[in-house]
Amino acid sequence: MIVRRIVCNARPMAGTQAVYYRDGHGAEPVDQFIEALPAKRAAKIDDYV
Repeated sequence: MIVRRIVCNARPMAGTQAVYYRDGHGAEPVDQFIEALPAKRAAKIDDYV
């Protein structure tokens, strides 16, 4: 289980976390997709998660 911890200036939301799927080889496709986005878009997703 992967928990992506987000540090940003967005308003805090108590207890909010994202749990991403990890396959048997350790790959995390959702996290890899978000990290491949332009920084501004990835930050926006992080703000909402």
